[in-house]
Amino acid sequence: MATGDRTNKIVIELHGERCLHARSVGSACSLCADSCPGTALRLEGPGGAPVINPARCMQCGQCLTACPLEVFESPSFTERQLVNRIKGEEPVSLRCFLPYGQLEALGQGPRTYQLGACLASLSPGVLFELALSRPCELRTERCESCGLFARLRPTFEANVTAAFRMLHGVRASANLTESAPLFLPRLTVPQGDSPLAAPSARASIRALFGGVRRQASPAKKRSPLALRQRSKHVPAWRRRAAELWTRQGFSASGACDFAWPELVADPEKCRACGVCMQMCPTGSISHYLEDGVFSHVFVPGTCVNCGLCLAVCPEGALSRDYRAFAHPFQGVECFSRDAHRCERCGMPVLSGADDRLCPPCAAEAARPSLVSRIRAQLGVESPAERSAREGGRAWEVVPEARDDAPKVNGEGERP
Repeated sequence: MATGDRTNKIVIELHGERCLHARSVGSACSLCADSCPGTALRLEGPGGAPVINPARCMQCGQCLTACPLEVFESPSFTERQLVNRIKGEEPVSLRCFLPYGQLEALGQGPRTYQLGACLASLSPGVLFELALSRPCELRTERCESCGLFARLRPTFEANVTAAFRMLHGVRASANLTESAPLFLPRLTVPQGDSPLAAPSARASIRALFGGVRRQASPAKKRSPLALRQRSKHVPAWRRRAAELWTRQGFSASGACDFAWPELVADPEKCRACGVCMQMCPTGSISHYLEDGVFSHVFVPGTCVNCGLCLAVCPEGALSRDYRAFAHPFQGVECFSRDAHRCERCGMPVLSGADDRLCPPCAAEAARPSLVSRIRAQLGVESPAERSAREGGRAWEVVPEARDDAPKVNGEGERP
């Protein structure tokens, strides 16, 4: 039986405040513009932010997943609607929004769902969810002949590859297939790979998309340091994956095989300035100062691998790696050191420093004042500088003696 979205004329909404260009003028990200097949996206906004030309938009939806921060959203096409409409555990076949004159094929073979957008618009998270409890086939036999494919291929391949590797971790990668060899033949399916048990998968999906959602309470409630925190946004599919990881208990079933981003912080270079925490667009980096101990904490599952933290670190203390995590959506401690609070701003001052102030405050305190800079530009000596030049003798203005001045030494002269 064929089903599908009601329209293929999706509307794209732009959330410019989430863009990396809105957070840092040094951002070089151009993923959305590079992958737009209709060249409807241009980096012409303030600071290089994207601008949409509706006349050139082809409604393919690739920008929905090409941008890792969900700068682009569509109220007429959401992944939650897709998952809610594909119910049960029967095999499903997903087709793109272009019929190619073969509408009769929609009623043949497995249940077919025709998207209101291109297959490249599906994030790794929704592919993972759909293939977790049922065989899911991507109809890719006409992708390479499509005129849009050349620009869409990098995004499409990245999403399918990430979903396949996540399914590999739970021994369900055999559920994700392609009607024509495109990306998956290059990936290795482990021997003995089999679909996950349907009852537990069904229960987890129902718990994920229905009822009351409750977050797992952490073992210790901690409040991260606040350093003029900018707004943070975690993509929806990563939030859903975090809930699914907790409810399904994937950490015990081997899902940690997936290589997540890892932030490596050099404790000898880091000075706990908090710039990386402030600039991280998803809030994956947190700094804590409790009981005289500073902790640098990172959440791999919510990191979008934008690299902004590495670019803005003033000390070059951060680097990036990839490895498996048993609990990717829980904070991982990069390092911890004894520390005390800065007397001026309250930020951490790591052990080993004799200063009472943190490095930024110490640098600001050592900076000459505005009056001193003006005196230096005018070539005027300050009283302290003149005193030092005259050998330490205090310099003062002595008023001239007047005729009516009181006599001090009996001779009418001032000492």
